[in-house]
Amino acid sequence: MQTTALEKANRTNKAKRDAGVSVPREYNLIKKANANPNSLKKAIAANCFHCYGGTMDEMPDPGWQDFIRTCTAPDCPLFPHRPYIKKVLATETTSEVSMLTKKVAPIQLRLPMLGD
Repeated sequence: MQTTALEKANRTNKAKRDAGVSVPREYNLIKKANANPNSLKKAIAANCFHCYGGTMDEMPDPGWQDFIRTCTAPDCPLFPHRPYIKKVLATETTSEVSMLTKKVAPIQLRLPMLGD
């Protein structure tokens, strides 16, 4: 069985915590992007973070993840790639999804003919 990178990182961090070593969690997306400059995903997340007021030294207003998730700037070229949007899709109920995928019989329109 192949171990994913996330599982491996979780095991490493758990071992550190069990040994009493503090494992800090970084929430500043600009610092994360600077730590890994080859990651396109982190660069996009840092751009969205900066758009909502985050800087290298300061965090944006509380709720910044929800603001990014519900971004209202569809003209932004990074709009379809913004972070946190999968959580919105995961919260849809199965009835909403089934309504979208259900095949509905076509509606017959009774349009007036040109000569009528």
